[in-house]
Amino acid sequence: GKRLSISASAELDKAWKAIANKDWAAAAKILTSLRATHKDNPAVWFTLGYMYGTLGNHEVAIQQYRTAIALRPDFAMAYYNIGINYTDLKQYSNAIVAFKRSIALNPGYARAYYNKGNAYRYLRQYAEAIADYKKAIAIDPNYAQAYYSMGLAQGRQGLYARAVAAYRKAVAVKPDYALAYYGMGVAYDRLAAASDAYKRLGRMLDLQKAGRRVDRTAFAKYLAEYRRQTNLAVTAYGQYLRLEPRGTLASSAKAAI
Repeated sequence: GKRLSISASAELDKAWKAIANKDWAAAAKILTSLRATHKDNPAVWFTLGYMYGTLGNHEVAIQQYRTAIALRPDFAMAYYNIGINYTDLKQYSNAIVAFKRSIALNPGYARAYYNKGNAYRYLRQYAEAIADYKKAIAIDPNYAQAYYSMGLAQGRQGLYARAVAAYRKAVAVKPDYALAYYGMGVAYDRLAAASDAYKRLGRMLDLQKAGRRVDRTAFAKYLAEYRRQTNLAVTAYGQYLRLEPRGTLASSAKAAI
């Protein structure tokens, strides 16, 4: 499309400022005028898409982004935002298609891989999700959310030790990441429940209930190992409560402790 004039560019800047300030009436008024006078400029349609998406009108937002792409076929960020809006609509397969197109045009954008990974995770395609999180982290090694989401996906696969490692990397990058501590607590809990020590303790208690003698030294050994693992979970849950004492998962963390 043709370039924006200096005055139209200034008006577009005002629209973005109005969106940032949540002054929707002002943003809509400016963008409606620009849509009429600069209908062949992709930046105007992109901004309209962003406004509608922020307001939760995701289907309308997607239409605006598609118009921007029709004017500028290599508009990687428009494809990315289509993916975000499809994700909000829970149309995850459509979101993946959009994110793939965005990545083809801009392969260095870590957030596109991250959000594609999220879409795969919502579809319970955990291997694909983890692969995308790893790509996002390869681009941005300090991507705490990608480590956290990878931990979620690995936990869903029953890979609790790997999940713990992912959560630990998340809090190493972002020490106040409360959700990562909670996820770590869950992973440690499940590691403990799946441990050999826990299974052996269960068998020994069953023998005791049946009137059979158990080796007290072995029992103490397995109990100490199990407690070591559960204490790690308690510590992680405690960190969550320290950071989010009134968080949505606070009651669950207290119950787990």
